[in-house]
Amino acid sequence: MRYILLVVLLFCGLYANDVKFVGSVPFGSSSLRLEASTTLTKNNIRIHRKNPKEIYIDILGRLTFSNKDYKFANHSSITLTQHNKHTLRITIKLTKTTSYEYRLSGKYFYIEIKDELASPALKAKNAAATIEANKKEKGEQEKLNKEKINKEKLHKEKAKQNNLTKEKEKAHLKKEQDSAQKAKKEELKKAEIKKSEAHKTLPHKAEPKKLEIKKPEIKKEQAKKQESTSTKDTHKHESHSHEVPRKPVYITPLSAQFAKELNTFAHDKPILVSKATLRDNEKLPQGFKKKVIVIDPGHGGKDCGTFGIDKVCEKVIVLAIGKKLARILDRLGYVVYMTRDSDVFIDLRRRTEMANEIKADLFVSIHANSIPKGKPDTPKGIETYFLSTARTERALAVADIENQGDTATMNYFSKSYFLSTINSQRLVASNKLAIDIQFGALKSVRTKYKDVVDGGVREGPFWVLAGALMPSVLIETGYNSNPIEAPRLIDSGYQELLAIGIANGIRSYFAKNP
Repeated sequence: MRYILLVVLLFCGLYANDVKFVGSVPFGSSSLRLEASTTLTKNNIRIHRKNPKEIYIDILGRLTFSNKDYKFANHSSITLTQHNKHTLRITIKLTKTTSYEYRLSGKYFYIEIKDELASPALKAKNAAATIEANKKEKGEQEKLNKEKINKEKLHKEKAKQNNLTKEKEKAHLKKEQDSAQKAKKEELKKAEIKKSEAHKTLPHKAEPKKLEIKKPEIKKEQAKKQESTSTKDTHKHESHSHEVPRKPVYITPLSAQFAKELNTFAHDKPILVSKATLRDNEKLPQGFKKKVIVIDPGHGGKDCGTFGIDKVCEKVIVLAIGKKLARILDRLGYVVYMTRDSDVFIDLRRRTEMANEIKADLFVSIHANSIPKGKPDTPKGIETYFLSTARTERALAVADIENQGDTATMNYFSKSYFLSTINSQRLVASNKLAIDIQFGALKSVRTKYKDVVDGGVREGPFWVLAGALMPSVLIETGYNSNPIEAPRLIDSGYQELLAIGIANGIRSYFAKNP
């Protein structure tokens, strides 16, 4: 008996070593075919259930490929694993409504998982569940469709309202623009009328002193001849007498001083100082046009401005700062004009007229502050002003200094005209511009000079800003009367920092107000 068992075990071992599973192919909806290297028999197959839904089939043999796991649509699965060296394990997982069958055919092993036929009660139950599920799905679908339709309606209504709102806004904007243009025309018309009225009431300028001409000494003989000729040239008649006109006397050349005074009124048009021009700007589309900036170095010519403790006129300092600022703005791509680029006099009214004529976007007037001698305090700092009625004594004092220089302009800018030039929108825009320029200037100069005082943004009745049809500010770059700031104001490096700061402020303003 022992020998028989040994023979059987030996045979089984040899058979197991000989059986090799070389492939597996799923087919149908939930079936599998396993291919062996030799013919298979039922004696080599052992089946046992772990539970009603999980079955193990052990076959003597070994896999020649890696473990496989097949999952089917009816939620069943078949897994092939090498259980040990000599045994292949097939794990079948079923559901409540599935069962399995296997069969042998030569070297092929087939496993088929079937769906069991449900009982009538179960079928009815399943049918009812299906109907309920369909109803639920249909209801949800209808609900979704209704929501979709409602959303589309809301979207259309909203779009319609938006279109109406946009149309209203466009109409309102057009109305505002028309009214603004009408107001602008009326304003210009009033200004022209007042200008002509003011021109009539302007005091006559004092005539320049006549140059005394020293006549050369005439010899006695020539004098006698002249007397005789003069008596000959005069004809007396009973009714009238007339004198033959003498040859005109030409006085040349003009005195150097008089020529210098004439030169102070050299030009009357804004000076283009940038590579970009208005003509180039007109060719660009509306959204790509470059901003036009007018830089106004204060005073000039016969008007020195404040006279600093370093014996330098304000007009010299602000012209240097203005040129540096123009150069920086040119590099940034703006269209840049200056009211003056040399030591010439321009009256206050004409400065803003220049900006209006070229339809500038900004007007920046550059000045240096001062206080009269003998004052107990010596103020300092950078201040930026925008046009309005002054609210502080300090603003009034600064305005009084900067408004000096042209009596005719002062007469022209009566109080009523001054108030008429203040536009609420321009006032707000000018205030914003003043804030940005003040911040930019302080930030720039404080990179090197930490003690620079922030004089703040202020309001004031500056005649140079009156009449401007765009945002306009006046910056006091420092006190020419202060012993600390006066030397800085004539220093080229300090002027460059101021120019950079003002340019940064302008760029910041345009970034926030395109």
